Amino acid sequence: MTKFWLRLLIASLTVIQISCSEPSTLICYITPDLEASAITASLAQCYQARSSHLLVKVVLNNGESFALSSALDVDLISVRIQEQQVAKSSHTALLDSITAVSDNLVNVLVFGSDSLGQLNDDHISSYIQQWPVNRGLAFVLYGPQPSSPLPIGRLGVVDADVSYDDGSTFRRALTLKMLIGLKGAAANTLQAHLLSNGVFIRVLSSSRFSTLPPVSWFNEHHEYQAPKQLSKDAAPYLMPLPVNSSMECWQSETAPLSDIHDWSGRQDFIGYLVESNRVQLLRNTPIAQWSALKRWQDLAIFVQDLSLDAINQVKLASYGRFSDADMSAPLGSAHEWQSTFDTFNTTAAGLLTATQQAVANSSKLVYFSSITPGLHQHLSPDRLLYLTEEDWMYRRQFVWLSTKGSTTHTHFDQDYNVFIQLVGTKRFWFFPPSSHQAQRMFPRVHPLWHKSKIDLCHPNFEEFPEAASLIPTVVDVRAGDVLYIPPYVWHRVVTTSDVSLSLSTLSHDDELREAMSSIYKLDHKFDRLASPEGQRYAFRLYVDLLINEMVGFKATDQYIQTLLWERYQGLEHLFEENASLCDSTRIPTAQHVYGDCVTDMRLVTAGLEQVKAVEVRDLLLADYIEELAAQIVGGKQVYAFFRSCFQGQEYEVTELGTPEHDLWEYAIQHRDEDDQ
Repeated sequence: MTKFWLRLLIASLTVIQISCSEPSTLICYITPDLEASAITASLAQCYQARSSHLLVKVVLNNGESFALSSALDVDLISVRIQEQQVAKSSHTALLDSITAVSDNLVNVLVFGSDSLGQLNDDHISSYIQQWPVNRGLAFVLYGPQPSSPLPIGRLGVVDADVSYDDGSTFRRALTLKMLIGLKGAAANTLQAHLLSNGVFIRVLSSSRFSTLPPVSWFNEHHEYQAPKQLSKDAAPYLMPLPVNSSMECWQSETAPLSDIHDWSGRQDFIGYLVESNRVQLLRNTPIAQWSALKRWQDLAIFVQDLSLDAINQVKLASYGRFSDADMSAPLGSAHEWQSTFDTFNTTAAGLLTATQQAVANSSKLVYFSSITPGLHQHLSPDRLLYLTEEDWMYRRQFVWLSTKGSTTHTHFDQDYNVFIQLVGTKRFWFFPPSSHQAQRMFPRVHPLWHKSKIDLCHPNFEEFPEAASLIPTVVDVRAGDVLYIPPYVWHRVVTTSDVSLSLSTLSHDDELREAMSSIYKLDHKFDRLASPEGQRYAFRLYVDLLINEMVGFKATDQYIQTLLWERYQGLEHLFEENASLCDSTRIPTAQHVYGDCVTDMRLVTAGLEQVKAVEVRDLLLADYIEELAAQIVGGKQVYAFFRSCFQGQEYEVTELGTPEHDLWEYAIQHRDEDDQ
């Protein structure tokens, strides 16, 4: 049969919104009044001062030409040519110098005005055609487009998704028909040439540029190395104890929390805290008047107010790291898991005795419970803890009892958390959401999916060298303190007093929940295919489309490599090996399957783009892909799917009437639905 070997040329470039909110990013602005030598010096100074990523914004209007040093490891350079009077030679030198920047450059944005029309047509054509295929390219036009018939004018109208004779548009992929082969005049269009070389161009106005969501190109990429041999444990640990757990806890470099405020004379604070979107500690709030703060200094009275006959799931351990597991995760029922702590049920009197014994024996004890009516009457007023009336009505409020040394393992939560220390003291370590790669979090399919694989008290630097670069923000809380923890902020908590009582009050991030709910409720069309193999290959195509749209052109294989490195490395033994999930050389597909996947991809990206924080969106995108993979191949084969199906295979279109084309038959019930 005739075979068409494809490279899916998925045109996907979203401009980065420059912001100072990312703590690991240094943004360097080069101002117009600098001479060329000063610009070069400023770039070098920025490079030396950077913490992780470097963004450089160069504003040039003095006609000076200069070269950007190719030795600089720069993530993004944005250049704005402000004045029409800038000499043509300066434009030319500037464009030439950008191409000489380090290979680690992920994207270059050239800001121009209509003075771009002063450039030579041939020079622009040559410049564009020689653009490296692994970099995105965007001309951002300030003011009207050039009136002269430049090649850039062939790209279309500012702020429009322009269709050409070849059927392509700026933001969307070419149709499968066009991918098979461009012919005639369509093959000679500038966009067709760029797409065939892996380059995508988009024309934007300055106003549109400022409103675009950021893209997730500031994740570092890592090559995954599979282990040569896997050891299968009959009953693996959820998270084993560190080898050096008997040694003194490693003291990392820390930074004190600076957002500590006296709230005397003021009432409501939840709106202020949520809007700030940062960890803050408030003292002398109305919470300081709660009767619980004095009443529960006597632990026996707290147990009495708890008013429960049966006390369940009390945790006790000699090593105080506690990690609550979500056993509903796909791997939850796949193994007989071992835990590093004991769990027991008791009575109210038994809880009091067990706590007293743990204090005497220096054991670590933790008990977690929803707020009971007996406790709630001593926690008033409490409306100021909830963001909305609905949150107040549902009262997602929990109390923690713990003894000295008990540690809540590094994790993040997905709700607005107002934490109140009632009795005793605790110490918090905070890390930004953007540190999720360095945290080497567990896979979404694992019962510890929102937790770090690194024990920060006894880190294994050989396995997790990134742990050495983590510098937490630390704060100690005492009775009456109100601590706000935004969603997706990583935190580790240690009880520092003999006994501690704490309260967590949760409010939902409704906008984020609605956006993600719309994604997870989507009836993906690949689910409708009757063949499990067809579902697998269609899902493989869908992931490719999704990553190209959300992360970057041709970024899929690298993205999967980084995902395996970040989440799966060291856990390979928990999964089944299956190298036959995908063909090693080709991924079969069909025109209607491609069209269905594109439709689903557009719906999902529309939802994900509502997530404003790029680091959160990165995390949610990976979670979403993992969860879908578990549905398609089963939780125990997710790792094998990522390993065998993302090896750079080419796409091949199956022919109608061939046995392989039967992969794309819909199940009968779905076929009937489509006919209605």
